[in-house]
Amino acid sequence: MRINNVSNASVEIEENTTNHIQCSLESDPASTIAILKDGKKMIESHGVHQLTHEIKPECSDTGVYTCSGYNEYGVAENASINLCTEESEGSCNRLSDKIPKIDIVTGNLSSSLTILDVKIEDYGMYHFSVHNDIGSPLIEMLQLKPPIAKPDPPSDFHVIQEEISETSAVLAWVPGFDNGSPQTFYITYGKKGGSSGWITKSVEHTYEAKINYTLRNLETETEYIASINASNEKGSTTTINDITFITLKHIPGVQTNFMTALIGGAVGGGIAVVLVIIGLVFLVKKMRISGNELTVVTKNNNDNVFFKNNNYSNNKS
Repeated sequence: MRINNVSNASVEIEENTTNHIQCSLESDPASTIAILKDGKKMIESHGVHQLTHEIKPECSDTGVYTCSGYNEYGVAENASINLCTEESEGSCNRLSDKIPKIDIVTGNLSSSLTILDVKIEDYGMYHFSVHNDIGSPLIEMLQLKPPIAKPDPPSDFHVIQEEISETSAVLAWVPGFDNGSPQTFYITYGKKGGSSGWITKSVEHTYEAKINYTLRNLETETEYIASINASNEKGSTTTINDITFITLKHIPGVQTNFMTALIGGAVGGGIAVVLVIIGLVFLVKKMRISGNELTVVTKNNNDNVFFKNNNYSNNKS
C-alpha cells in the first residue's frame, strides 16, 4: 500500500492537497480490492490488480487506511498506513483540557468531553482518537450541531450608492446566524408613499459572509423604500432596517440628425457643408422644358444620403 508512492507505516501530508492512495495485489486470477478508513469501506473494485483513490484531505481525514484483497482462492494479508495531516491555521485545532471551557475526563474504560459556555464557533465536526500500545487507534467523528431555532436578524442592511442607476439599485447586508436551519432572506420594496405595487423577492443563503442583491426594472427618478427579514423552518425575524433611495434621472442621448452630423466635423467642415448643400440644390431641383412650358420638379433625396467615417457620399439613381 502506498500514498504518493510512499509506503511507510506513517505518512504526513499537507491539508487540501491532491494525494493518491494506491493498493496493488499480484494474483491469478485478479482480485477484489478494497480501501478502508478506520475499518470502514471507502471504495472497492472487482477483478483488478490495482486500485487507486484520490483524496484532498482535511483534518477529519486523518486515520488508518487499509488495503484488503481476495480472490476465489484466498484472502491476501492486509496492509495499512496511518495518515496524518499538517493542519492549516483555522481548520482543525487539537483540544486541550488546559482550555478553561474544555473539560476532558478519562476513567476506567470511558472518556468524556464537555464544552462549557458553547458559542457559535464551537459548532462543527469533532475528531476523537483513542489509542494505546495494543492494536490500531480507534477514531470516531462527531458533529456538534446547534439546537434549531429561528435565525438571527441580518445586519448592516444598506443600498450601495455607487450602484444606483436609472432603473436598478444594489442592496447589501450581512447574514445573521441561521441557528441550525437553512435560512432565506425576503426583501420587500416599493415606491415610498405608495399604497400598492409592493414586491417581495427571496434570496437563498449560500453561506457567504456578505450578500449583494440587485433590484431591477425600477422607475427613473423615483424614491423607493426597502426592508428585509430572514426565515427558516423555526420562524422569521422581525422586518428590520427600512432604507430609502432614489433612482437616477434619465438623461436622453444626443439626437443625431443630418445637419448636426455635417456641422460636427473637424476644422474645415464649414467649407464641406457649403459644398454639400450646393450639391444638394442641384440634385434636388430639376428643370424640364416641354414646348413653351417650364416645369420645375422638386424631390426629396434625403433617403439617399449616407455617412461613414465622417466622409459624405451621395447615392443617386
